[in-house]
Amino acid sequence: MKKMTALLTALVMASASMMHVSADAYALGDVDMDGIITGHDTAMVSRYLQEEAYTLTEEQLTLADINADGTVDQADADMMYATQEYPMGAVGALNDSSGRKYINLDDAQDIMVHYALSAVGKESDLTAVQRNMSDLDLDGDVDLDDVRFALTIFARVAAALESPFMANGVYYFSTYPESPAYGA
Repeated sequence: MKKMTALLTALVMASASMMHVSADAYALGDVDMDGIITGHDTAMVSRYLQEEAYTLTEEQLTLADINADGTVDQADADMMYATQEYPMGAVGALNDSSGRKYINLDDAQDIMVHYALSAVGKESDLTAVQRNMSDLDLDGDVDLDDVRFALTIFARVAAALESPFMANGVYYFSTYPESPAYGA
């Protein structure tokens, strides 16, 4: 019995050690560690810089220091914004080859459907990366606020106005009338 317990303990410890993935396994800029640099990564760094209460882990801080100067600052957020493959909310851009850098009505609808399905306990077909990109307020959950943000961003993009949540490559998370982009 002792040998079996020792064996099981060793197996549990070995499997637990294999689950830990270091920041070295991800590209600089992939702060959410989902395998692709998107607006979600840029938004996480912007929010970290703007709000003291929003924190990043040591691994995330290592990945966020994209210019490797030892400090996570606006220069890192700017570089991430310039190199992100997809902007926040553009969940459908992962499935098309258009290279678009904006959120469209299909994206807003995908976020809305994901929220509706999850609200009734069902799974949507969004990938983990798409779910990250759908979490527009970075609270860890795709909820009604994210649906509202997606529709607002789409409407402003369609009207050729800048998003109320982003200006000059910076994502803003305060009440959006206070955002520099709100009156744009």
